[in-house]
Amino acid sequence: MHRLEDIPGESLERRRARLEHALRRFCALRQGCRVILVYDGQPGMAHASRADGSQGGGLEVIFSRSPQRADDLVLDYSRTLQERTQLHVVSSDQLDIGARIGALPLKHWTSESFALHLQGVLRKATPGASGEDPGEKPQRPRGNEVTDWAREFGFPREPREG
Repeated sequence: MHRLEDIPGESLERRRARLEHALRRFCALRQGCRVILVYDGQPGMAHASRADGSQGGGLEVIFSRSPQRADDLVLDYSRTLQERTQLHVVSSDQLDIGARIGALPLKHWTSESFALHLQGVLRKATPGASGEDPGEKPQRPRGNEVTDWAREFGFPREPREG
C-alpha cells in the first residue's frame, strides 16, 4: 500500500481506499481476477471482510484478528490456495512471508514490483494516460503523412488538382 503514489499528510484510511480502488480497477481489467487484501486488524475486530461494503469487483478485504497478524493470514491463504493456477502473493516481507512461501507453487512479488505493474496496467487502460487530452482534436498531419498512410492501406493515389 505504501508503495503506491504517496500523498503527504494522507490518512491511513484514505491510502487504503485508494489502494482498494486501484485493485478493483485492476480486477475489472482481468477476467476471473480475485484479490484478497489482508490488513493487520485491531483487537476485537472480526476475522472477516469489512462490513462497510468494501467487497466486490474481485476484491475481498480482510482484517486479521489479534493475536493473529496479517502475515499469518497471508501464509494461511497461500497454503490453502496454492494449487490454484496463477496464484500471486504480494509482500516485501522477505523474512516472515517470502522465505516461507518459497517452496509453494506460486508467484511472489515484492510490493514495489507489483505496484509498478499495477500502475502500468491501470495507466494503459486509462484514456488520456499518454498525456493527451481525449477531448482535444488530434494534431494536423504533417508533410506526406496522409499520403504515406494512404499508400500503406492500399488506397489509390489521387491526382492533385491545381
